[in-house]
Amino acid sequence: MEYKPPTTGKPVRLSEEEIAAINQAAKTVFGDSVSVLLFGSRADLTQKGGDIDLLLQLPEPEKSAFTLDNKISFLVRVKKGIGDQKIDVVYDDVTKTNPTFLEMIREKAVLLNAVK
Repeated sequence: MEYKPPTTGKPVRLSEEEIAAINQAAKTVFGDSVSVLLFGSRADLTQKGGDIDLLLQLPEPEKSAFTLDNKISFLVRVKKGIGDQKIDVVYDDVTKTNPTFLEMIREKAVLLNAVK
């Protein structure tokens, strides 16, 4: 399957404060090179409700940071910033996530680091 880069700067169903809190938590836990992508119903303005589905990407040499402890730390920081909401986190790493599922996510994901 051909890789498609995520959509950037597209409006999403998150507030600026929520996006800022998510990006800050990701950078704190995973470093400055992390990319945060939103997928699922919150990436689609025609949908309603839904949890926050996030895909985290790191360059290959840094993927060792994709641990359970870091996922928990990230979620705790996000929830402190935006309140208790249902948040799903997926690592963009074929050793941890089904490659077909990753491809499906990437097709419609929105890069939150670029959303203003």
